[in-house]
Amino acid sequence: MFKKTLLTLAVIGALSACDSDNNDDTNSVSASKTITVIDGYLINANVYADRNANGQSESGELIGKTNDSGQITIPAADAGYDMIVTVEAGVTSDSDKPGFITQNYVMHAGNASEVVTPFTTLAKARNISVADVAAELNIDASIISGDYIKSKTTQPGMAKKAHALARTLTLSVLPDIGNQSSAAIKASTNEISDFLDSEINNGTDLDLIEVKKDKDGNLTTKPAVRTVADFYRGETLYFLSLNGPYSVEEGIQKFVFSNDDTIMITRQDGITVEGPYAVNFGPNKIDDATVLYMNSNTALLAEENWDLTFSTKSEYSNGSWPSVEASDVTADMFTNQTIYHVFDDSTTKSPKPFLTKMEFSANTVTLTESNGATSSAGWGLANGTVIIDGVFDGSDWHITPTAVSGDPQTLLNNNEVMFALSGRNAQGEAHKLAMFTYNKALAESIYLKWNNVVK
Repeated sequence: MFKKTLLTLAVIGALSACDSDNNDDTNSVSASKTITVIDGYLINANVYADRNANGQSESGELIGKTNDSGQITIPAADAGYDMIVTVEAGVTSDSDKPGFITQNYVMHAGNASEVVTPFTTLAKARNISVADVAAELNIDASIISGDYIKSKTTQPGMAKKAHALARTLTLSVLPDIGNQSSAAIKASTNEISDFLDSEINNGTDLDLIEVKKDKDGNLTTKPAVRTVADFYRGETLYFLSLNGPYSVEEGIQKFVFSNDDTIMITRQDGITVEGPYAVNFGPNKIDDATVLYMNSNTALLAEENWDLTFSTKSEYSNGSWPSVEASDVTADMFTNQTIYHVFDDSTTKSPKPFLTKMEFSANTVTLTESNGATSSAGWGLANGTVIIDGVFDGSDWHITPTAVSGDPQTLLNNNEVMFALSGRNAQGEAHKLAMFTYNKALAESIYLKWNNVVK
């Protein structure tokens, strides 16, 4: 959409324990049934029948994928088995938010349940009933044992808390739940529950926030973005191509979206072109551009046969992006970490998606590229910039984390994307931004989906 629009405007100007809620004998159900998979309603999630009761999702047990309502019909032959759901970063989407899920996780439910949720998963992991979970959280059991989103119409207070708790659990507890003790799971869940209670007492509408941990591990809130339209309408954003030649030619462009879908664009050369231009929003679309990644502040868009475009609500001012203190960029962010770097390796305007795995030790980094090539180099940290020795035809690679999408350490710790200036010098090349993440599944999904769009 954006390339086409700009061209036009230019012409113009392991969980096997069974909870006590599933006492039905295996295969005792003779009819098919429909189950709903919920954080928000999860779309395109894999659903398995645990036929051998080992708590593992196995290819031979796959029933299918959830539909646009988060539902799937379980055949009569499988209706008596426990259910396992795998949620895949970059594949599964959530009705709560635009784009795709950013972390892999697994959910479980007993064979008597009509829903698979974070709460049924907690019960299975701790070998207790969903009613026990409800009692600990002081939430009506009928709400968390069923469709808590629908329950907002009749019991909005408790149901909103249940929904907010579920959203937070999928980010902070479920991805690693198999490696936690029952006591640790309970403690983390209660911490989130208590935090939400304090927000309720402060008059916060829980439907309007997301809860995440900051770089110090403390729970904090951010405004929720529920749809692509919510992200853009009435907002001012700065757009930048992640393709080298395009980023040099176009620079950073300021887009002002009005609530009536009039769009005003100020180009790098200072020329402002005003619409009206009608923008069409879909679940993961803005016109012809597909949303590959979105958080509350930034989005990555890919359009068929065009480059990857970055948009942010962070202001580009006085020739620079929002920066971080050099002291906030620490060696611990990199040492003994594996970081994934998605970028456009093209020297022309035709995109060439590339993915590099960066494995850091104390003094060296091993780079494995998507074409299989591997190399190693020394690295160090100076004045908030990571310097990798000699990888650009003898020139050093400078990576300077920015605050474009938020605090870089918090973003990395939350398995989101950090954006950094990247190039042969500490200022990057033509203000070029690049993306980095600890999250392998997210990086691979952005890379693969971008590849699918440009082919």
